[in-house]
Amino acid sequence: MQTLYKVVKEVEELATNHPQITSFYYGDSIQIDTKSSALPALLVEPQPSQSGKGFARFTILVTVFDVPSEDRSDDLEVDSKIFDIIQDVVGQFINGDIFKNHEDFSVDNEISISPSQPRIDKNDRLLAWTASLDITVKYRKTGCTDSIIVTNIGAFSPKEFSTAFNIN
Repeated sequence: MQTLYKVVKEVEELATNHPQITSFYYGDSIQIDTKSSALPALLVEPQPSQSGKGFARFTILVTVFDVPSEDRSDDLEVDSKIFDIIQDVVGQFINGDIFKNHEDFSVDNEISISPSQPRIDKNDRLLAWTASLDITVKYRKTGCTDSIIVTNIGAFSPKEFSTAFNIN
C-alpha cells in the first residue's frame, strides 16, 4: 500500500538521482533556496486529495524551478531545460517507472503541465513549470485493527463518570 509519505519519498529519490536536479523540497515554495547553485530544484506541494472505500487519491503539484541570467537573455533556454526536466519526471509516473515495485497505484496517462509563477519574494526572475498529478492508491487501514469509534457511550453512570475523570 502506498501512503503520501511513500509517494513523496519516491519523487524525492527520482529528484536525487536526476542528473539535472540539484535540490528537492516538500511543502511550500517559500523555502526554496534561490541561489543558482541550488537550482534547478524540484518541489512537491500537496493539494486537496480524496479518500473513498478502498482507495486514496493524492493530488500533488510537482514544480521545477530555475533562474535565468540577470539580463534574462537566456529565458528560452532555461524554460526549455526545466520543461524537459518536468517531462522526465512526468514520464516516470506515466511509464510506471517511479513505482515499479508497487502494483497498488495508478496515475492518469495525460498530465497537465503549465508554466507557473513561483510565490517567492526573494527572486522575481525564477522560471517554473508545474505538473498536477493525481495518484490513486489502494487503501487499507494503516494502524487500527479495530474500530476507533467508541460504541459503548453511556457505559458509566454519572457518579462513575465523575469519579473516573476526576470531575467534582
